Amino acid sequence: MAAEAFLLGTVTGLGLRAMENVPVEVNLVPLSVQEQGRKKGQLPYLATAVVVWILLFVLASGAFWWKLSTVSATVEQLQSDLSNKQALSAAIDRSAREVAKDKERMDGYERLMDQRDFWPTLMETLIKTVSNYTGLWVSQVDLSFNGNPVEVIPTNLIKPPAAATPPPRGNRAGAAAPARASANAAMPEHLNLAPKGTELNIRGFYEATQPFDMLNQFVEDLKKTEKFETVEIISRESLNNDQVALQFFIRAVFKENQQPDLLP
Repeated sequence: MAAEAFLLGTVTGLGLRAMENVPVEVNLVPLSVQEQGRKKGQLPYLATAVVVWILLFVLASGAFWWKLSTVSATVEQLQSDLSNKQALSAAIDRSAREVAKDKERMDGYERLMDQRDFWPTLMETLIKTVSNYTGLWVSQVDLSFNGNPVEVIPTNLIKPPAAATPPPRGNRAGAAAPARASANAAMPEHLNLAPKGTELNIRGFYEATQPFDMLNQFVEDLKKTEKFETVEIISRESLNNDQVALQFFIRAVFKENQQPDLLP
């Protein structure tokens, strides 16, 4: 139609004359020009949209990196706090072990203090009981457990010196080691505890001229001291014509409330 538009000049002129009477809108601009115009009108909106999207992307990226930096700082702070708490926990554990060791040592001293009068009191009781009898005397008093002698200090704490080449004169470590071992063995927490059921062994003599049941009466008097659970005569010598004194062996087991904690 555009190729033959010149043939429509008369119609166009008549139409233009009657525009006031017949309000018909006529756009004589070609469609291609109209499309270009529309595109040019949309360019500012497209540019604005692109700018807005870029700004939104920048803001979102900034918020993400800010959040990430905040989280990283929080994680680093938590890791630092965890390290400090782990160090504090290790220090507390070391302190707890030291306190437990000190408590064990103090318990040893406390037992020593509690037992300081036990053996003198026991010997005084034995002397007082024996003094009631004429012609009876005690020659030996020792301890045992299940019939076996009880040692004052365990042998595993006393190590014999090694048969090795002596250290040089300038080396004091070799000379200090036995002293440390001896001091360690003498600490209260390393002292040998008397086991429950410790037995007191009493050995002695009584005159052959004394009544045979005197030893039985001596056993009964030991029971009356309320220190022993059981007191029994393990052995006594039979009377011979040429004997002046007879040996005896008595074993007494301490009561639980009279049990010595530490050996003498």
